[in-house]
Amino acid sequence: MVFLEKKKIKGHTYWYASERGLVDGKIKRTFQEYLGTTEMIIECMRKSKELPHIKLKSFQYGKTAALLSISDELNFIEIVNKHTNKKKIEGLTVGEYLLLNIIGRCDGALFENAM
Repeated sequence: MVFLEKKKIKGHTYWYASERGLVDGKIKRTFQEYLGTTEMIIECMRKSKELPHIKLKSFQYGKTAALLSISDELNFIEIVNKHTNKKKIEGLTVGEYLLLNIIGRCDGALFENAM
């Protein structure tokens, strides 16, 4: 767990974010990040209120990466292309198009245009 640590050096107070953990059977500092003096921290907090708020959106890529990895292991695209006559669908081979369909629909049913 990360905690705040106050250090006095030559009469000045400095703040650090620190974490401790068990290393070779002894408790030692495993992480330390300098945050600044009290005045610097307050100034950063005031400045941060003036910044525009940005909304972030998270996407899950684990399932997609897993499907691509499995496809590479199985040589899926090459096998499908080997057993089909049609060479290209909208610039893609049949195997590539089919793999994109599978990956696009793995989280739920989608229409062709929604992919």
